[in-house]
Amino acid sequence: MIIPMPAEYLDQLYTEIGLLFLVSLFLLILFLCTAIRFHAKKKMLKNQSSQICQLNDQLQALTSERAQLRSAADDYNIQIRQMNFKINQMDLKIQEYENRFKIQDTQRQEYFDRHSEISSDVYSSPSKYYYFTKSCMNANESLMYYYINYILKEILPAAEFPNYYIFPQVSIYSFIKVHSSLEQDESEYASRNYWAKSIDFVICYCHKADRQYLYTPVLLMELDGSSHFSSSKYGAKNFRRQQENDRFKDSLFSNLDIPLIRFQIPDNHLTRKDLPRLRQLLSEYFPRQSQNK
Repeated sequence: MIIPMPAEYLDQLYTEIGLLFLVSLFLLILFLCTAIRFHAKKKMLKNQSSQICQLNDQLQALTSERAQLRSAADDYNIQIRQMNFKINQMDLKIQEYENRFKIQDTQRQEYFDRHSEISSDVYSSPSKYYYFTKSCMNANESLMYYYINYILKEILPAAEFPNYYIFPQVSIYSFIKVHSSLEQDESEYASRNYWAKSIDFVICYCHKADRQYLYTPVLLMELDGSSHFSSSKYGAKNFRRQQENDRFKDSLFSNLDIPLIRFQIPDNHLTRKDLPRLRQLLSEYFPRQSQNK
């Protein structure tokens, strides 16, 4: 048997159930809102964490780049200091060269002044600088000149001997000329190369042609002392220059078909013992006269 409930009690029950439903709905909504907010916050935190990681990576990259830049800056500073050091060294050298140039310029001016003074003094008082010698040849050259005359007089017929003349210390320029067809630079070099060179003895044959007397070189002679074989007396530089002069003369006269005799006296002393050797050499160039003697 079902007992009917009073209407007031039912109304109260429905009211409580409705309130309970509203509270439950509110709590459900609150839970959902809280869950949504939590999920959103979690997502936001996750994004922030990713951004923080990216920022950390960028920070590490920037730190590494900063370290590289600082290292490069240190290298540049070292290079700048080295360049500054080199510049200072160059400045010191430039200053040294300038000082040296000033000194040389002063010395040059003093030299020119002194040269001008000496030049003037040479003309006004020449005896102060020059003196007269008793011979135009040294002892070896004088004896050589005498021996050549003596031997030629022996091997040449009496009628021919007066036609031969011996000239000492003859400039090559006096009987060798430069071709006029050369270019200017060739002519200048060729002239400078032999201008101051000379031959110790030139034997010339005198004959008359075109209303003038001609002295034609027939034999050249060089008296070669120790300076032609060793650098011990005059130094290596002068020895090289002497060898170059000898090679030039040998090549020149061989090419021009002019006989050149080199009479060697390595000990720098010409004596009567050298007379037979000199007679033999000269006889080879005057065979006809020697045979007719």
